Amino acid sequence: LIYFNFTVYTPGKYNISVQIFYNGTDPLLTSNKTNITIWVNDTTKPWNVNVTTADKINASRLKNNVSGSVEINVSAFDNGNHTYGARQYDVNNVVVWIWNQTDTTIGVNASYTLSNVTGQYWNFTLSTTKFPDGNYTVEVHVNDTNGNVNKTTNISIQIDNTKPTGSASCSPASVNSGDTVTCSCTVTAATSGENSSATSITANPSTANTGTYTQTCRFADLAGNTGTTTA
Repeated sequence: LIYFNFTVYTPGKYNISVQIFYNGTDPLLTSNKTNITIWVNDTTKPWNVNVTTADKINASRLKNNVSGSVEINVSAFDNGNHTYGARQYDVNNVVVWIWNQTDTTIGVNASYTLSNVTGQYWNFTLSTTKFPDGNYTVEVHVNDTNGNVNKTTNISIQIDNTKPTGSASCSPASVNSGDTVTCSCTVTAATSGENSSATSITANPSTANTGTYTQTCRFADLAGNTGTTTA
């Protein structure tokens, strides 16, 4: 009875040669050789799982205000049961789970199976319009062909598909040519908040010419939704 302890970095197919030496009736030392083929199973979960958005920013570091369609990319490696050494190809299933942080009694709101783009890269496009505005948790599960599972730490996203609103005013509303008029804009973005750098209005429009004029304020929230208002 022979025991072998197989601790290998790369699972797969291995050949073992067993040679037995013995003394028979022949005074010379004789031997018998046998080849054994075994498969070493993969017990290591997929590793180096990274999740990024379409703009190549690591999702775990984002404020994660999102709206509309959001592309999510996953790269994952596995040590695999392959003799050709391409470890990433043993990942066979990547699933995204999404649930609402406010009402945890609902459980998983949706799950999506990602498409394999090439090699270790997987992706899918999340249509956020299927979800009410609010805070959600995203978790990525990666399986290999032997059923070993790895998952990312939870990623928080804030879905906001509601356009911000605004009001603009100019004071005074009636002036003589050449006088100063001051215009301002107030923005309301309930879920993700105002992107103040995107708010634009001409603060002191020209009054060189007479007549009635309209001032337009353009604005956006932190999820990328935009709006306009006039004074």
